[in-house]
Amino acid sequence: GDAPGAERLFADAIRNDPDLFTAKNNLVLARGAQRQYDLPVVKMTQVERAQLMYTMALTAVKQGDVATGRGLLRDAIETHPQHFEAAARSLETLEDTVGN
Repeated sequence: GDAPGAERLFADAIRNDPDLFTAKNNLVLARGAQRQYDLPVVKMTQVERAQLMYTMALTAVKQGDVATGRGLLRDAIETHPQHFEAAARSLETLEDTVGN
């Protein structure tokens, strides 16, 4: 329940090991819980960036910020160097659900 505290701890973990993807993902979740939908400034690959945008998008949708989530899903799909099936499927589902 302490999203700001969790954010600090995950940021510390990443400073200690910049390759910890789970810590990066959890940092994005902690930020999303605070409705901070911008990615943190940490070292990441292009694939990680797309995956973190996907995580942030799902967090935004769960919080009711559907338009933000839709935009993040589109960004994740565009950022990923290959076809990002999970993000594409989520965007399609979201657009079908919101469209009806």
